[in-house]
Amino acid sequence: MENAIDERAGSRWKVAMTGVVAIVIAATLAGFGTSSISGAATSNGASTQKLTTRPTHIAITTPVSRSIPTGKAIDYVECTVPGCSTHYASFASAAKLLGWTVHPIVAQPTPASIQVAFTQVINDHPAAVVSVGYSKAEYLTQWNELVTDHITNVAGDSADPSSPAQHYYVIYGAPYNTAEGARMADFAYAKQGSSLRPLVLNIPSFAINQDVTNGFVHELKKLCAKCESSVIGIDASAIGTTAGSQVVGYVQGHPGINAIYATYDALSLGLSSALNQAGLHGVKLYGSSPGNANFANIADGTEVGAYLTPVVEDGYQFADLLARLFAGDSPAPDEVAVGQWILTKSNIPSSSAEYIPIVANYASQFKALWKKR
Repeated sequence: MENAIDERAGSRWKVAMTGVVAIVIAATLAGFGTSSISGAATSNGASTQKLTTRPTHIAITTPVSRSIPTGKAIDYVECTVPGCSTHYASFASAAKLLGWTVHPIVAQPTPASIQVAFTQVINDHPAAVVSVGYSKAEYLTQWNELVTDHITNVAGDSADPSSPAQHYYVIYGAPYNTAEGARMADFAYAKQGSSLRPLVLNIPSFAINQDVTNGFVHELKKLCAKCESSVIGIDASAIGTTAGSQVVGYVQGHPGINAIYATYDALSLGLSSALNQAGLHGVKLYGSSPGNANFANIADGTEVGAYLTPVVEDGYQFADLLARLFAGDSPAPDEVAVGQWILTKSNIPSSSAEYIPIVANYASQFKALWKKR
């Protein structure tokens, strides 16, 4: 079943539209070091089965060792698409459990609005600020003021490196996204073997998207020297409009292509119909970061598989990171991703939700780490 694109595709749509970057986990400096989420190559059947098996436990297992302070005031700079509202709701839920108050500040997808929002944060002087979808270049003056004022700054899905000395922590960044692309290369290769000739759809204005692309291309080259990947850039404004015709035109001009990997899964919506109408049959579709609009396509096999990103859980992980910092613990346990799961026709749960959590009972597991009932 094909679905028209809508805003529910999530925060990556917002990122692509504005040229800034949205939520994920990466850390590259001492004290919050290189993330261990990259994982090993998974090119055999057993490892592919592992990727398509829903995790039952979050990968963060170290409890907070000290008492977590209550009464903290947190500002949350919220973007304006429904995917971002899911991030915020997750964090607000976790913060309530921890006895913190959250002040949401809405920012429109323009540098001017982002800067106004972070100026408000500086005026509020909270214990910390959390945001999704902004690179520090979008608010560099305010970013520097946050550093001067010793306000902890947690950024989701950014290509910027963490800088603990400047109280700046990035959740889900370049290492995670590179690994995401690599795992999808493993999955596609397991499905199609040495005949695989994929076209990778990238959004050049989305820096994190480029990491996913690089991860896929480099991993496939390691697995299969003759499995040549093609890559094309799709302008963000073409999503849901001219992207389909652009992809079809490229495939028509390169008849060896037998798979398409959409590094942002909204790019795959409508592609199956467009390809079939053009007489291009048998091209398999893969994706990353699926939202509700993709679920029906995965369930009926139109899309072979899609890498699920932790949109639902990440608010709890932001809270976990802050809980450790406030308690005086190391933030190192949060250098891992919540889990890895590729959705397929055989494993996708029935859901009308905007996003599906990777770990079904993630909330209770985080509560256990915090010693909360």
